[in-house]
Amino acid sequence: MGIDLNGTAESQVAAIEDGKVVSIYPGSGEKVSYIKIGNIKYMHVKVYGHIKEGTDVKAGDIIGTLDDTGKYAKPDPKWTGWHLHFQIGDGEKNPIEYLMNSQPDLIWDFLTPDNQQYVINKYPNLYNKMKKGEPEVLKKK
Repeated sequence: MGIDLNGTAESQVAAIEDGKVVSIYPGSGEKVSYIKIGNIKYMHVKVYGHIKEGTDVKAGDIIGTLDDTGKYAKPDPKWTGWHLHFQIGDGEKNPIEYLMNSQPDLIWDFLTPDNQQYVINKYPNLYNKMKKGEPEVLKKK
């Protein structure tokens, strides 16, 4: 299971926690570009050239920008728009719960409508207290 965080072509992607770059897959055509740091996978990312497999990164380090890769890439009419697909491990953990537990006041505006509804249903008290802002995993220029 993963979560899509909305962004723009200019959105920079930051590491959400410290870790070592395990793998980088550049993607092309229908292949998805991604970077895996520790146990977290960031998909649809154009990784900066200085980031290589084995590189140590710290939480908050900018690792790249959003890429328009995926099954439906731009200009396909089914393209889902600029977004970061954020996944923990092989999808065995719920990334919404991870992000809600680590930075609930920073993530709301970047959730897709389906994921916003999930949060409203699953965390009604937290939702009512939530401030709107920008998650650390996406940094707008």
